[in-house]
Amino acid sequence: MKLQRYEGNPILSPNPANEWESLAVFNPAAWYDQDKKQVLLLYRAAESGPEYKCYFGLAVSNDGYNFERVSDQPAFSPSIDGFDASTVQDPRMVKMGEYYYITYACRFFPFGQFWMPEETRYKAPECPPDFPRIFRRNATSTGLLLTKDFKRYIRAGRLTNPVLDDRDVVLFPEKINGKYVMMHRPLEWVGAKYGTKHPAIWVSMADDLLGFRESQFLIKANSDWECGKIGINTLRWLKKHL
Repeated sequence: MKLQRYEGNPILSPNPANEWESLAVFNPAAWYDQDKKQVLLLYRAAESGPEYKCYFGLAVSNDGYNFERVSDQPAFSPSIDGFDASTVQDPRMVKMGEYYYITYACRFFPFGQFWMPEETRYKAPECPPDFPRIFRRNATSTGLLLTKDFKRYIRAGRLTNPVLDDRDVVLFPEKINGKYVMMHRPLEWVGAKYGTKHPAIWVSMADDLLGFRESQFLIKANSDWECGKIGINTLRWLKKHL
């Protein structure tokens, strides 16, 4: 297969008129709505402030190349005081029945513009030693979001183990052998115990979408450069192997 970059890139750019998406727009989830004959693009947007908060915006296209924003307001924002209060990132979505099921990465505190000099960078508040470790490390969790129309949402809660830094989560759009399937990348599952020296891709099956507890090793990074690049999307061939 030979791939070619679309000559009209970028298909979406930051909008300086909207503070919530003035710095960057990137890492979207896409879905083709067969009823409306439209491509839905739920994109991550970053503000310019030092906290580097992120939001989701929604854009649509009739041809998959030319996208228009649905609103000048975020389609979805961080919560007021929940586990996703500082930022929402990197959506991935599937549709089952009438609902879209969206996984997203989030943190307890903003992580700031990490590319800036350390002396000017935003610093997360210090936590007492009795706080959960994931708080103290400001680690990433993965949440589950449910919506029919991208106007009203249900924050279903954490999809991943609350004591793990676990991200890059993808749900399969259909059950396999009567079970829901999730792929994920737990950052700390490395070493001899896990059979990989770099974070890897794992697969988990459950009877309930918030019930993923056990995982099987799936794909690992073979080179050092891959450990920062390996990610996940749904793979049709995987269904034959589960």
